[in-house]
Amino acid sequence: KLPVADPCALAPADPAAALNPSRQPAQPRPRPESRTAWFALYLAGVMAVGARQLSGRLLLLRLLGRARPLAGPLAGRLYESADVVVPVTAGCFSPKVVLPAGWREWPAATRRAVLRHEFAHIRRGDLRAAAWAACARALLWFHPLAWWLSRRITVLAEMACDASVVERSSRPGDYCRLLLEFTGQVARAGNRATLPGLAMAEAGGLDLRVERVFQASRGGLRKLRHPGLVLAFGMAPALCLAAAVDFGPSAIPVRRTIPWRILMFFQGQHVGQLAPDLVPGETAQTLRMLPAADAERAALPVRLSAQDRVFSGSDYLNKSQSIKLALVEPAVGDPYVFADINRNGAFDPAERFTFAPPRGRTILKYPEVILKVEYRTGPYAVFPVRLLLPEDRIYRMDPKGDGGRYLLRSPFVFVHGTVEIGGAPVAAMFTFDANKGDAYPDYGWLGMDTNGDGWIDQRANSEESTFANDEAVIFHVNGRDVSTVSLDLKAGTFVVREHPSGDNQRILLRVGDIVGDFPFTGLDGKPHRFSEFQGRYVLLDFWGSWCGPCRRELPDLEKAYQQFRGRGLAILGMDDDTDTAKARQALTEAGATFPQSSGEAGNALVYKRFRISAFQPKCCSVRMGG
Repeated sequence: KLPVADPCALAPADPAAALNPSRQPAQPRPRPESRTAWFALYLAGVMAVGARQLSGRLLLLRLLGRARPLAGPLAGRLYESADVVVPVTAGCFSPKVVLPAGWREWPAATRRAVLRHEFAHIRRGDLRAAAWAACARALLWFHPLAWWLSRRITVLAEMACDASVVERSSRPGDYCRLLLEFTGQVARAGNRATLPGLAMAEAGGLDLRVERVFQASRGGLRKLRHPGLVLAFGMAPALCLAAAVDFGPSAIPVRRTIPWRILMFFQGQHVGQLAPDLVPGETAQTLRMLPAADAERAALPVRLSAQDRVFSGSDYLNKSQSIKLALVEPAVGDPYVFADINRNGAFDPAERFTFAPPRGRTILKYPEVILKVEYRTGPYAVFPVRLLLPEDRIYRMDPKGDGGRYLLRSPFVFVHGTVEIGGAPVAAMFTFDANKGDAYPDYGWLGMDTNGDGWIDQRANSEESTFANDEAVIFHVNGRDVSTVSLDLKAGTFVVREHPSGDNQRILLRVGDIVGDFPFTGLDGKPHRFSEFQGRYVLLDFWGSWCGPCRRELPDLEKAYQQFRGRGLAILGMDDDTDTAKARQALTEAGATFPQSSGEAGNALVYKRFRISAFQPKCCSVRMGG
């Protein structure tokens, strides 16, 4: 569980805890100690298949080294070897035809057929297509379609070369007998070793080849003219089907390797890079500073006058660690603060910090100081703490009458990153759990820069940030619906995937937009739809029986409802209570009669679809005509 927020917080820390003190957020799902198991298994498969192909390549080099080149017009491209029993064409960039040692005993028609077949492979570029198919098979070794398609490419290439031979011969039967003879020689020799080439005859697929030979002799066979295109278009479904395998958010490896980047591309996934440093959040909570004792004043490495006031306090890093603070309010000048950032138990002269105006865009415009605390947690050596000096209305408020002061602090620290979506870089953020030294893609406060202004709006109910409670949160960015599926702090990467448009069920409360239709259940248990208020001005009142300010507003809302309902005003209460009896009691005490959405059946409507994180001002939706 993330650090519990200060009850005096100005901004809610957690919609499941800060909005309703009786409800505690679910514990994060157990995370594996290592996310490399799947990647290690995949890499082992790539290495095994690659080793098999490498052994074939080494055998081919040995075969060509022992083969004797033949003289004549095909010198340099035609070889003879006693290591093969049937003609073989091998070599991707400089293909060569290797004939068995007994080729001189063949009839002239057989020699012509063999050379036409083998050089058809070279002319068509079948060796290059086979090499690409082998690479794809190694990368996608886990998917049967990759193996089938690679084999299919080879068979189709053989049939196309068979057709090239038969088109120039009027005796397809003789050619089929030649194929049968070569296949028998391969079978008697115990099949051939694994070579990165194309043999004229193999044990598999012979029946189909013979059938296609006779079909080609009648002019009824369409040859495979562009094997590379077939491979490219054929492998696309293989990649897509392979990408359809869901390893789960906590198991997807995010190592920056070429094979996984290929898979992620076809999955609609994007790899983002995390920033090297943690960043404090922009929301704030109050931090109480009490008048310091004489011993605490004397311990400060600064000369103080009798009129200077000192206040002491501490700020937590996690559940068990905190840092000492001392606020100095001089008689003349602005307050400044000492912070034990090296955590040695004392204040050093270098640990004095002055509040300064905030840099860049931020929610709160108060003077601030960013403390860089020496505290190793996870892969980070520095933990940032943001302190703000608020206006006197907050700074000097004294509800307990002890003469203390209030600073503001950021309750959360974030991991920031950037990922390219739709051709543009997009900023993202994830809550850092200082207790466990980790961050999660589906738990805590998450955010994305959906409007492309380079800033993630962390204000309550913003469409750019929301609280995730063991769920995938979808953001609409650059015309795409995306969510984060994996996060690896050690690797410094995170993975974002694209969703079909129907997956994003979030209802945005954006000024100027019309709230779309949605179903809800009334307190009477009957189903309703928001479209029932079509053509009316609808005020959505997000509330709960546990929320004191919300309950105090109910009589005023009922008065407005009765006064303006004849002029087109409708109010729909969006109750989040899972106990309908509590909501009914609160409404009865307030005398509220306007329609209500039951939290018992539709609590997810408030927190999952509208993504409400704080019950702030009401939302008025204008429904005009149709």
